Amino acid sequence: MVVPFTHEDQQRIWEAEHKNPQVLLQMDSPDVSSGVRKFWEFLASEKKTEGLLGLEMGCGKGRNLIWLAGQGVDMHGFDFSPVAIAEARLRAEH
Repeated sequence: MVVPFTHEDQQRIWEAEHKNPQVLLQMDSPDVSSGVRKFWEFLASEKKTEGLLGLEMGCGKGRNLIWLAGQGVDMHGFDFSPVAIAEARLRAEH
């Protein structure tokens, strides 16, 4: 029988990854993901960028939500990794 990961297991795994990236190195990058940039370009081409609100669940260190906030989107992000949120706050200040 396979025992499922608990919430606490997942949180511990993500905390370790955010403290010392080993597997998902792109998550440590401050650069917006290409998919988010392309979606923004589509919205801009359709002239649908005014007054947007955004929510990113599992935002990690905030690379996408910080970039979208810089484009004028009222962004909110959540992550269950305190290490990631602390880093996202630092990055957002800069």
